[in-house]
Amino acid sequence: MNLPTSLQALSARNRGHRYGTLAVVTTGLCVLAGLLAPRAAHAATRAAPVTSFMDAYQGALASDPVFRAAGFERDAGREERALGRSALLPTISANYGKNRNRADLDYSTPLGPASEERRYNSESGSVQLTQPLLDLEAINRARRGSAIAEASDARFESARHELMLRTFTLYAEANQAQTELQLALAQRDALARQRESNRRLMTSGEGTVTDTLETQARLDLAEAEVIATQDKVEASREALAIAIGQEIRSLAPLKNDFRPEALPIAPLGELLAAIDTYSPSVTEQRLQLAAAGHEASRARAARLPKLELVANLYRANSDTISTFQQESLTTAVGLQLRVPLYSGGAMAASVKQAVAGRNRAAAVLEATTQESRVMLRQHRNALVSGRSRIAALQVSLDSAALLIDATERSASAGARTNLDVLQARSQWYQVRRDLSLARYQYLVAYLELRRTAGLLDEGDLRLVAQQFQESSAPGGAE
Repeated sequence: MNLPTSLQALSARNRGHRYGTLAVVTTGLCVLAGLLAPRAAHAATRAAPVTSFMDAYQGALASDPVFRAAGFERDAGREERALGRSALLPTISANYGKNRNRADLDYSTPLGPASEERRYNSESGSVQLTQPLLDLEAINRARRGSAIAEASDARFESARHELMLRTFTLYAEANQAQTELQLALAQRDALARQRESNRRLMTSGEGTVTDTLETQARLDLAEAEVIATQDKVEASREALAIAIGQEIRSLAPLKNDFRPEALPIAPLGELLAAIDTYSPSVTEQRLQLAAAGHEASRARAARLPKLELVANLYRANSDTISTFQQESLTTAVGLQLRVPLYSGGAMAASVKQAVAGRNRAAAVLEATTQESRVMLRQHRNALVSGRSRIAALQVSLDSAALLIDATERSASAGARTNLDVLQARSQWYQVRRDLSLARYQYLVAYLELRRTAGLLDEGDLRLVAQQFQESSAPGGAE
């Protein structure tokens, strides 16, 4: 054996052991700092007032422009009931006219032809009341207006469900973006400390340039990730602020002990049956079909005779040559029958158009019902698989933490490298982001399921809100 060579090998092993021990300590501190950084971030904002999800929803009720537009649309649609009913109610009209007249009269007398020029004022006025007695067209118009008014209420209810889901989606996106930013900052800071540790080891002759470059490359990527995540946080908060009409303060994070089982999943058969009864979109299309049917009946009834009661009061003063300087007051009450005979083909075309509209409404109702059933199954499957995915990610997160420890120990023994440690830590951060995202996706799928079945209400929102912390206490990103 070459003695100098053996001494060199022994020296190298001792140096590697010292480097591995110091690297383990340094890496452990970096990971611990990364784990505690989100807690510190939440602790720094603990004093700030929190915008809870229910606060956001109440703000959206008053400020969301899409929802306010839906309210105005509902108000306009409700007037269809009064417009349709008006065709069955009496109409009263009044007329008044006053004229300056000049008349040249030529007439015969026993003494021969004579002429006369008259200049005089005349006036006349009338009040007329018309009451439909038999008008099937007006009856169907009233029924159509009532159906459209009810459809507008169903459309508004659908808009309210959309607001609930849209508000929570914006709230969840802002919260997820904040969590990702906290994790990105923690990862960047941990890598910065790891880089300094690599530099100290390299300066003392116990580290390598490769280790430093590997950590620097990861740090550069982490810096870019922080910048991108900061933009994401700003954009998501601005979108939420616009929707709820108020400045976004600190957001309440999900509870650390969040359990998907807190949100019950109803049986599939029960949910499918609820679609036909409670779904606002299906109800709206059903009412639109009824309105289209009444429109078709109205178009057919336009060909039928109409019987009306007519009452007229007429007052005149010199309104004609024959009543010059005479005043009259005439009252008339009677029945009026109107029979359509020919309208150039307009009535036949109106019937065909209305029937086509009714068939279209029937097809839309069928498509809406089928789509709702498909979406309901998808959302329910997403909930069922979401529970399994969250459980798997939680196990993966624990395994990732164990992997960091095992990799550090292997590195200290020379079996793993600095790059392996960096990859293990990066995996932990990625799993943590995925777990947070999976939890929010589960809550969105729950609300989607309830909305599709037509069962979504504020009770569901309160149940979801209970899954958030009451304040931004430390540990929200854990």
